[in-house]
Amino acid sequence: MTTELGTLVRRAREQKGISIRELARRADIPSTTLRDIETARVRSPRVETLEAIAVALGVSLDLLMHEAAPDVAAVHLPAAQVAALFSEWAMLTPDQRELVLGIIQLLRASQSAAAQG
Repeated sequence: MTTELGTLVRRAREQKGISIRELARRADIPSTTLRDIETARVRSPRVETLEAIAVALGVSLDLLMHEAAPDVAAVHLPAAQVAALFSEWAMLTPDQRELVLGIIQLLRASQSAAAQG
């Protein structure tokens, strides 16, 4: 089952016993950004922001993203493929990640257009 990313971040922060303000300071991000992530006002934060939060919380980005991702069975991908995807993602530069996300958006838009037409 999918757990909202913001809920995961909040739980991890609370387990560490730190405030939003303190985690934001440790991650070097605005506390408003962190609050928006935790309350799901921002549903798709930048990977760099998530990396900073994960480091500040002492958890792996892969774990954070995997826990927030849809159930593997729901997207019909074997666990090994999901693990490989996260592993490859971690090795990309920020520019490469932005390019991959752009490609995914184009694919989804063309798929949506094909379904409508």
